[in-house]
Amino acid sequence: MQLIDRQLGRPDFDRDRTRAQFARLGGQVDHLVALVGDLLDVSQLQEGWLALRPEPVDLVALAREVLANFAEAPERTATHALTLDAGDSLHLGADPIRLEQILTNLISNALKYSPEGGEVRCTIRRDADWAMLTVRDHGLGIASEAQSQLFEPFARAAPERAIQGLGLGLYITRELVERHGGTIALDSIPGAGTTVTVRLPLSAVPTDAPR
Repeated sequence: MQLIDRQLGRPDFDRDRTRAQFARLGGQVDHLVALVGDLLDVSQLQEGWLALRPEPVDLVALAREVLANFAEAPERTATHALTLDAGDSLHLGADPIRLEQILTNLISNALKYSPEGGEVRCTIRRDADWAMLTVRDHGLGIASEAQSQLFEPFARAAPERAIQGLGLGLYITRELVERHGGTIALDSIPGAGTTVTVRLPLSAVPTDAPR
């Protein structure tokens, strides 16, 4: 901020450069806020304080909104194809804030481990009394021996890569899915990408009690 303040008073003030600096600063602030939020969520989940507030939610409309937010994010410099394969709507009983968090975590993870220009596809369909949500990328993939650990706190799919985050996203996602009465599964082939499938009941059956 001090650097930007100094530049504002200079005769050769570069508006575009300053705008880019503000954008980077905003991205860093958003990242820090997300990290703090993840740590608070982990604490609430482990202590049994996190309560769900289910209500009717259109999963398809929510997915469109989340994908649009990613597509418009100024800090997203890499180009990815974000696609949604779904019908007009699919309603279920869920906590809308936590359901958005599930979608955001899964799509964010897929983008992190996808090459520039790669596709991240979100598929939503109904299977009897269940909503099926699938997020697939064509990125690095995950070795079979590492897959069982990915839903644990601080687990990283590719620890050797400099990717932002604490490794809490999939752990939080699993906990939120299970507290909605659902399941989550991961299928991955190294070098060929990863598919995460979430299965949620259409009726709200939240489980708030600590396990």
